Amino acid sequence: MPSTSVLPSPGRRICFFNTTPFWGGGEKWHLEAALRFRNRGHDVVVLGHPGSPLVLKARDHGLATAEFGLGNASALNPAILWRLVRFFHDRRIEAVVFNGPLDLKAGGLAALMAGVPRRVYRRGLALPTRNRWTNRYLFNRVLTHIVPNSLATKRIMFRDLVVTDPDERIRVITNGIDLEAFDARPFNPPEVPAGPAPRLVNVGRLTAQKGQEILLEVARRLKDEGVEFQLLIAGEGERRAELTALARDLDLQDRVEFLGFVEDVTSLLRQADVFVFTSRWEGMSNALLEAAAAATPVVTVDTTSNGEAVIDGETGFVVPAGDTEAFAARLRALVEDPELRARMGAAGRRLVEGSFRLDRKMDEWERLLSG
Repeated sequence: MPSTSVLPSPGRRICFFNTTPFWGGGEKWHLEAALRFRNRGHDVVVLGHPGSPLVLKARDHGLATAEFGLGNASALNPAILWRLVRFFHDRRIEAVVFNGPLDLKAGGLAALMAGVPRRVYRRGLALPTRNRWTNRYLFNRVLTHIVPNSLATKRIMFRDLVVTDPDERIRVITNGIDLEAFDARPFNPPEVPAGPAPRLVNVGRLTAQKGQEILLEVARRLKDEGVEFQLLIAGEGERRAELTALARDLDLQDRVEFLGFVEDVTSLLRQADVFVFTSRWEGMSNALLEAAAAATPVVTVDTTSNGEAVIDGETGFVVPAGDTEAFAARLRALVEDPELRARMGAAGRRLVEGSFRLDRKMDEWERLLSG
C-alpha cells in the first residue's frame, strides 16, 4: 500500500491523482483544487510521486496525501494495479481526477476495477491524442469524463481520436484565479537589478515548449533599435545553460537577467511593465491569467489557447507564431507608451474578474464530480 496520511472530513471522497515529480501548472491546479474541495466539506486525498513538490505542499496545507511512483509499464504490472485498487477501495473513493498519461493508464484501470463512479481526466496541454487502441479503450471505457482546460485543448486533443458521447462526457472548464487570495498576498519581490527601463517579465520552465530563445531574439532586435528595456526570465529547467549562452552570444548580458526559480511570482508580476510569453503550446496558461490579474499587459504568440486568455488589442497583443518582427513591434509599442500599458492592464484585470474567477470554476468542477 502507498504511505498515506489520513484526514477524515465529510462530503464526497475525492482523489486528486498526479504523480508528476516536478512542480508546474498542472500540479499547482491540483493543489488549489484539493484545498478548495476540502474547504467545501469534501474528504480529499492527494496522490503524488514520492517526495514530489505536490505531496510536500499538500502536507504543509494539512491535506491527506498518498505517495506512489509510476513508470511506463505500471499499467501492465498486476501488483501495482492491485495496490492501487486496494487504495481506492479502502479510501472508498467516489471520484478521481487524473493529471497525465501515466496516471490515466495505471490509475484509470485501477479506478475502474475498484468501481470508482467518477473517473475524470483533466487535460492541461493542447497536444493531440494518438488514435491507438489503448487510448480508444481508456477514453471510451475507462473514463467517465474528460475535461480539457480550454477550447483549443479540446479541439487539438481530439483531432485524431473519436470519443463516444462527446457532448455528455467532454466538458471544457478553464483555469481560474483566486482574486481575493491573489490581492491579499504581500508584496515581496525578488531582488532584481534596479533601473528606469521598463521591465519585461517571462515566467516558465526553461524547456523547448516555453520558447524563451524567441524572447532573446526579440530582445536583440529591440536593442538594435535603441529601445530601453530589462528582460527578466524566471524559471529553471534543462535549457538554463543553453539559454544563458545564447544571451551571451547575442550580447544581451546588460539587458537580460535569469532569475532562476521564483517562489513569489505574484510580486514579480506586480513589478512587471509587460508580461511576455512565447510558449509553442499550452493548455490554459496560469501565467497569462496571473499577469492579467496583476493588471499587467501581455504580448504572446498565437498558439493553442493563448488567444483565449488574451484579447488581442484589448488586454495585450497576440502575434503570429514565429514572427519575431511583429512580436518586437507590439512589444515596442507597449514599452514606449505607459498609457497604453495602463489601459491594457486594466482591461486584463476586468477580463479575469468577469470570466476567470476560481470559485466559479470550482462550482463547475463540484457539479461534475458530485454528479
